[in-house]
Amino acid sequence: AAPGAAPAPADQPTRTPTISDTALTQLVTALGEGRGSPAWVTAMADDAFSVAQAERLVTAFRRAGWDVKPLQRTSLRLRPGLYLFAADTSPPEYVQTLATALTNAGLSAAFRQGYREYAEEQRRTRPEFRGFLTEEGQSFVLVVGRGEVPAQ
Repeated sequence: AAPGAAPAPADQPTRTPTISDTALTQLVTALGEGRGSPAWVTAMADDAFSVAQAERLVTAFRRAGWDVKPLQRTSLRLRPGLYLFAADTSPPEYVQTLATALTNAGLSAAFRQGYREYAEEQRRTRPEFRGFLTEEGQSFVLVVGRGEVPAQ
């Protein structure tokens, strides 16, 4: 991971999934329970694949009636995969709705709770740390890691 980025979870995905039309439709249906909930999506700014998949996720949230915030683009580099970082250890129910919806659509995401506390601790001990929760009141962020890294 890039300096200052969150460490990779132990169940680290090995690739960032391509969000097919079928998965998109399944995701929209499954997200229906969270209609009206806020949603934050972040992509790796310099990775076209990451941005394209993040834009598909934003489309799914919008179609499902969620209050989607503008797509965030970060210079932080994360390994391939989807990452759902919940700000608190007991996030709002719609965060679990999202985690379940991703799974039901075949889009496995590493899901971690308590990210805000983790980020605050990192900022205290590592001033260069930059995290993913960037807005006041943000309850989660769905981060799309970079595209597959070619074999060396």
